[in-house]
Amino acid sequence: MRYTSTWTPTPGPSNIISPVSPASIERIPKTGDLILVWNNHQGIDDARRGKRTPFSVAISRDEGKTWEKIRTLEDDPKMSRWFHAPY
Repeated sequence: MRYTSTWTPTPGPSNIISPVSPASIERIPKTGDLILVWNNHQGIDDARRGKRTPFSVAISRDEGKTWEKIRTLEDDPKMSRWFHAPY
């Protein structure tokens, strides 16, 4: 008996930096695009490290390879304890 396998390369590390709480990704039913909600810590200043801020959202039209239309929904560190991953 001969066994064969087909391997699909896994994606490498992403540039999604959300160290305080997990990022959430869901598919938008109407378009099939992906929506990302996370605490965007890319390029964040030291005063905001360790906080759940800023609270951001982005869209991917290519299965998560790239993210566009990145928007900050809230960036007040005093509000950061209220942000959590959507379920």
